[in-house]
Amino acid sequence: MTRRRSPARPGPQTPPARRRVAHLIASNFFGGPERQILGHAARLGRYGWEAVIGSFREGRPAVEIVERARERGRPAFLVDTASPFSPDNARQLARFLSEMRVEVLATHGYKADIYGHLAAAKVGIPRIAFLRGLTGENLKVRLYERAYRWSLRRADRVVAVSEAMRRLALRIGVRAERICVVRNADVREDGFGAPIDVRRALGWEGDPRPVLIAAGRLSPEKGQDVLVRAVAHLRERGRPVLAAILGEGARRRRLERLIRRERLADSVRLAGFRHELPRWIAGADLLVNPSRSEGLPNVILEAFRVGTPVVATEVGGVPEAVVDGETGWTVPPDDPEALAGAIEQALRSPAEAQRRAERARERLSREFDPERQTRALAAIYDALAPRAAGHAAVARAAERLSGGG
Repeated sequence: MTRRRSPARPGPQTPPARRRVAHLIASNFFGGPERQILGHAARLGRYGWEAVIGSFREGRPAVEIVERARERGRPAFLVDTASPFSPDNARQLARFLSEMRVEVLATHGYKADIYGHLAAAKVGIPRIAFLRGLTGENLKVRLYERAYRWSLRRADRVVAVSEAMRRLALRIGVRAERICVVRNADVREDGFGAPIDVRRALGWEGDPRPVLIAAGRLSPEKGQDVLVRAVAHLRERGRPVLAAILGEGARRRRLERLIRRERLADSVRLAGFRHELPRWIAGADLLVNPSRSEGLPNVILEAFRVGTPVVATEVGGVPEAVVDGETGWTVPPDDPEALAGAIEQALRSPAEAQRRAERARERLSREFDPERQTRALAAIYDALAPRAAGHAAVARAAERLSGGG
C-alpha cells in the first residue's frame, strides 16, 4: 500500500539541483488547466527548472492535482484556507514559497492570482499570471474577478493562452509589453487507451442514434443549455441524437429542468465528472463545444488528438484551433438552431467529418506542440529570474521568514 505523504508544511530545504517555479491553482476537480500544468511539469526538467505544484485545501483532505503530482515524485503543497479573506492564506503561501526555494510563482485563476500577488511580493520573487478567461459566473465570482483584474495588471508577466486572451488582457489594462501568448498544448502525457463505449456506459446500449459529447464545468459560460436546445431542434428535424454532457457545477439543476421541459430525458445525460476524458471523446461521433466564452479549450485539443470531429462556437481562442471548413465546424454562440445545423451537416457527411478530423490532427502537431509551449515558458522564467538574482531573492526571503517576517 502506497503511503500518503503528509500535507504538513515542509521544513527548510537545501537548494534544489534545478531552479524551481511554483504553479498555483485553486482546483475543484482535475480538468484541462490541471492537465496542462502537470504535462508542462513533466517536460520542464530538461530546461533547468523543476515545477512545484500548489493548491488550496478548502476543507478537503486531498486535492487531485496535488495527489497526482506527489505520485509522480514532484514537490507539492496545500494552503489551508479556513477563511477566504484571512491574511494568513497569503502568509502560508509565502512561507511555502520560501521554504521550497521557489524563484518564480505562476498563478492560474483569480484565487491563486490574488493570494499569489500578496505572497510573491512578500517573498520578493516575480509572478506570472496565466489568463484563460473570465466567467462572471455569479456575484461572488464577479467580485473576485474585479480583484483579479487588479492583480493581473500588477503581474510581472501575463501568459495569455490564445490571441483572444491577449486582447482580453489589453482590455483589462495589462501593459502590452508584459503579455506573452503561449497557447495550450497537446497533453500527450495523458496517454490513450481504447475508446469507451459511451452507449453502454450511459445505458444507451443498442440505441442506433449518433452520440455527441460535451465536457466542461456546468456553468453559464460553457453553454450546455444551448446544446440541450440544439438536441431538441435536431429531434424536430427528424435527426435524433444522444448527447452525453460530462462535468459538474452549479447549473446542474437548471439543466435537469431544461432537459425535462424539452422531453429529452431519453436523449441527454448529465454524466458527471469522468476520468480518462480522451477515451470518452474517442467513443463519440462528435465533440460539441457550445460555449459562450472560452480561452482555448483543452477538450478541443483532446478531440483533435483522438480523431473525433468537432463542432464548436466561434468564441475566444476557439477559431485559433477550429478553422471552419478545415478542422471542424464553427457557429455563432448562443444560437441553438445554428448549432443544430452544424451538427446535422457533420453527421450527414461522415467522409467530410473524417477529412476535417485528419486536418485537425495535423494542425494539433503543428500549432500546439507541447515542447514549443515548455520552451516558451522556460524562456519566460529565465528572463524574469536570472540565476544570480533568483538565488539572492530566495536567500533573502528565507532569512526574512525564518526571522518571523
